[in-house]
Amino acid sequence: MGLVAAGADADDGTVRHLMACWVEPDARGSGVGDALVEAMVTWSRRDAATRARVEVYQHNAAAMRLYERHGFRRTGTQHPVDEQGRLRVELERDL
Repeated sequence: MGLVAAGADADDGTVRHLMACWVEPDARGSGVGDALVEAMVTWSRRDAATRARVEVYQHNAAAMRLYERHGFRRTGTQHPVDEQGRLRVELERDL
C-alpha cells in the first residue's frame, strides 16, 4: 500500500529526515499516508530525536497538505531542483 523511509541527520543527532513517502495510487486518500507519517514520527521520538524534517516539491500540494496536517511547517529554506524553476521546500516539526 505504501512506504516511508527516514534516517538520522549526519550532522545533527537531534534531527530525523523523512526522506521518502509513497502511497499506491489506489490507496491515496484512505489514510495510508497519514499512518506512514505517524510511523516516522513515532520512530523518530523513540530514536531520541527532537525534530523531524522533510523536503517537498513546491508544486506537490497533496504532499504539502499531508505534512502540514502532521505539524510540519515551512522553514524558509528552498532548494532549486532544475532549470525549469522547480523548488523543493523544507518543512520541519518539533517532536
